[in-house]
Amino acid sequence: MKRGKPEKYLALAEEIRKLIHSGQLRQNDALPSERKLARQFEVNHLTVRKALKVLEGQGMLYKVPSHGNFVGKKPPAQKKNGMIGLLFPDMEIFFFEVLSELEKKMGFFGFHPIVHISHGSTEREEEFLSFCRNENLDALIAVPDKRCAEAYKKLNIPTVFFDVFIEGLSTPHVIVDDFSGAESAVEHLISLGHTRIAHIGGMGDETSEKRFDGYAATLKKHDIEIKQSYIKQKDYTRQWGYYAMQELMKEKKAPTALFCGNDTIAAGALRMLKSTGISCPSEFSVVGFGNTMTAQDLDMSTVSQPCDIIADAVWKNLQTVLKGGSPAPETRIGTELILRSTTARCL
Repeated sequence: MKRGKPEKYLALAEEIRKLIHSGQLRQNDALPSERKLARQFEVNHLTVRKALKVLEGQGMLYKVPSHGNFVGKKPPAQKKNGMIGLLFPDMEIFFFEVLSELEKKMGFFGFHPIVHISHGSTEREEEFLSFCRNENLDALIAVPDKRCAEAYKKLNIPTVFFDVFIEGLSTPHVIVDDFSGAESAVEHLISLGHTRIAHIGGMGDETSEKRFDGYAATLKKHDIEIKQSYIKQKDYTRQWGYYAMQELMKEKKAPTALFCGNDTIAAGALRMLKSTGISCPSEFSVVGFGNTMTAQDLDMSTVSQPCDIIADAVWKNLQTVLKGGSPAPETRIGTELILRSTTARCL
């Protein structure tokens, strides 16, 4: 009886085995993601998964939850210590509120948080990732800097990203629909008759890019000119909001409304308006992003990104990877426009 061609997944397993034996893939090297392997070998996702299962069964590969597949035998399990790292880029109030929600869940399950603020420093971020690895933390929840992608690739503990993510990594992430949130804020300002709408935001991360894109796309949709001098992007601080607002009000035709990248920026902008006697909302309208305690205290119109729902999704994903499972690559949380007393019809 003539034997036909081997099953595709067996042929693929053999191809990967050759790469390992030839030294092109070495012990503990990370394999490309399943999606990249499927493209590289022109097979479907299920074929890749079955091939990897074969090699894992033969002791040639091992899997690290939320990180992917690695060459060689799985290192012996080390004793866990009940600690979970939490990495944030700054002390923005939104991160504090998410941390507060996560800490409740960790305490209930017997985990202890170790919090690190990178202050935008890649060196500080990579040092903390080394600490997590060396101290054998149970898991990591991070708002990552994409410049640290290589360090995250080498990390061998269960990890979940939130707020931002790194393209090309298989780490599950929870993000807010920043584009549609920005869109709803700017649509509201346009509905009030504003056409000179400025934007003060952060820069250098996925969140700031999506919020700016939503702002710009909505103006374009309504054939409203996007003036470069109305766009101020730097960081997410109250000080930046105050300074950028000063610059905007020096314009020959100053804006009449402002969409901010977060509530902290908006608070700085409102403080500047008050200091110069410009009445909000009768003379100027402001919308923030976050619906943090700052927005609630200032009775600020804003876009809600629900911290409790975000924390629930992060924790659910983390529990899945801790059990060796594979959560959805992306969890996207919806937003809601919250109207308070900082927006009014344009006079």
